Amino acid sequence: MKLFLISLMSLVLFTACGSKSISVEIAPEKSLTTAAHDSFKIEIIRFVGKLPGKANHASKFDTTYDTYYATLAEQHKLEFYHIDENNHYFLLSRIAPSLDEKYVAIGGKLKRNAAGEIEYFEEVFRTWKMPSAEMKTTAEMLFRKMIHQEDLSPYYTENTKDEFIIEFPDKDVQYNVEQRRWISKLENPMESLYKIEEQTARDMESNK
Repeated sequence: MKLFLISLMSLVLFTACGSKSISVEIAPEKSLTTAAHDSFKIEIIRFVGKLPGKANHASKFDTTYDTYYATLAEQHKLEFYHIDENNHYFLLSRIAPSLDEKYVAIGGKLKRNAAGEIEYFEEVFRTWKMPSAEMKTTAEMLFRKMIHQEDLSPYYTENTKDEFIIEFPDKDVQYNVEQRRWISKLENPMESLYKIEEQTARDMESNK
């Protein structure tokens, strides 16, 4: 039922946006060579990936962690990519801690300066864990809305009833573009979203 609703939303999106949405090319291979594809993931993985065990958000850029992040980048798939003037939109997926095989999608955008360096970076959303087929359908719908600068808040958890689509942002967790990471409004700042996911997976395992 959930997959049917997501598919229906995608159909409505394409119909509403007309040929403009359908004609927008989002396949990464249409814009990036294989080398550029791999370089792009390496370039952004420190912003979207899990921190190494002993690292923090200041030390994660040390070359000591290059091998760790290279491996982590390989564990993320660049599902969609689109350039609109100097706006680079991307959507990554990765396997998530779960009893069943599920995936999380990460949608974001960046801008570059004249030297080609990232001058602006933002994670726009992260989805809840979903089976592969459902994730791809949902992720494409959200990605196309993002590149057309449409409002994604109807898909936030607090604005949905039975559907779990976008996990972050929510009323407590927002993305800080200056620090380039998710920040919790709660008393104890959240160091990593992955810690929550890993603890949930451990709890589920212990309750089996």
